[in-house]
Amino acid sequence: MKVLKFVVLVLAVSVMSIPSRSNADAILVNEGDESTQIQIADPFGQSFTAEDPFVLFAFSFFDVNQQGNENLPLMMCLLEGDGVDGTELASISQTLPEDLGSVFGGEFVDFDFSSVALVVGQQYTVLIKAPSDRWGVDHNDANLYDGGTMFIGGEPRGEMRFRVTPTTASVPEPSSLAFAVVAVISGLMRRRRTRLAQTE
Repeated sequence: MKVLKFVVLVLAVSVMSIPSRSNADAILVNEGDESTQIQIADPFGQSFTAEDPFVLFAFSFFDVNQQGNENLPLMMCLLEGDGVDGTELASISQTLPEDLGSVFGGEFVDFDFSSVALVVGQQYTVLIKAPSDRWGVDHNDANLYDGGTMFIGGEPRGEMRFRVTPTTASVPEPSSLAFAVVAVISGLMRRRRTRLAQTE
């Protein structure tokens, strides 16, 4: 019984120590004097240096050919390291809004990567893939951001127009999770006591 109570205490303290709150400002590169259709530039993406463990990532998307192509979901992949060959940590398939702007007037659309805990100070790369030539993104050939670079066709070149926004982890709040753990283990302890009482 004492062992179970000790386990409850350790689990509760451990869960409550899980980092879930943001603590940094957004990373924003908001200049773009060029634009490229996503499909023709694969692999196409941007690396960045994590300033917060849980983030939303956004490119500035614009509608290249609204009349000619169905609005199919895009795929965004989060990789370890600065480059297009890193280990994939997560991928998100998401449909963009129908009413995005035109070339150089694109809009940021967030993809939620908060299910992955990033290591602050480490570099990561986000790649974007499109099933058709409908969507494009804004970018700039200038080196506007010291923490990473854009990749077009896998080659480093300038910067994308992008945003990294701190957020909370996509897990239950630590206090709620701690209470859930305590409730489960307490229930197991009650069942154990009931079984012992029945055998006496």
